[in-house]
Amino acid sequence: MNTLDYLKVASHHLGCLRERGIEISMSFDFGKIHSYAASLEKNYLTPKMDPALNDFTENNGFWILISKDGKLIGSVAARFDDIGRESISDFWQRSYGRHQPETLGKAFSVVDSTIANQMSGKIACIGELFIDKSARGSLRVLEHVTMIAHLNIALKWQPQYTYAFMWNDHVERGAAVRYGFTHLQQSVRRWKVPPSNRKNDEWLVVLAAEDLEHKVKAQLQSIDGARVIDNELIPLHGA
Repeated sequence: MNTLDYLKVASHHLGCLRERGIEISMSFDFGKIHSYAASLEKNYLTPKMDPALNDFTENNGFWILISKDGKLIGSVAARFDDIGRESISDFWQRSYGRHQPETLGKAFSVVDSTIANQMSGKIACIGELFIDKSARGSLRVLEHVTMIAHLNIALKWQPQYTYAFMWNDHVERGAAVRYGFTHLQQSVRRWKVPPSNRKNDEWLVVLAAEDLEHKVKAQLQSIDGARVIDNELIPLHGA
């Protein structure tokens, strides 16, 4: 991983957001997350991302806060787990089962995924992507925000995989690809007791480290190409 390349791409996406009057910041103040959610009228946090249910530090989690004109308009969260040689399927069973005692430690009746079967070691998870109703209408802002999240995750933790779960209608609208994920598989888990806001037809969406590396190189070429075009628009008559 070329750290400078990742920083260049992150700077580009930050600049694109600033052009829209949007600023983002990273927060490790987990004690304030519920108040941030309340100000966004977001009445639900998933157990995996809820600071009231997890011991988060700056070493295993962060939140990105999205603001416009000084007002908080959105957020996205990330967490990091090094699961070693344990399968992600077993890790999901234990970690989600902990928040559902009635499942006796196994939250899912079925976990079946060719993608998940490859995932172990250093793993990052993205969740709680939310934007205020007043700022909705375009995926472009969230494209920039999620790419910054991917880059930040890579620079901070160097995971082999970053994953999320997305609702079917969002994936059908193309959001998963626009948010940077390159591997998609539907209905990989069946809940024994589905929590509110969770569905069995959700999609597992994954970005592998090597795919992000390729994406960074491609975006750098695009950014540098745009600079060349900009320069060509300014004629030099000195010669």
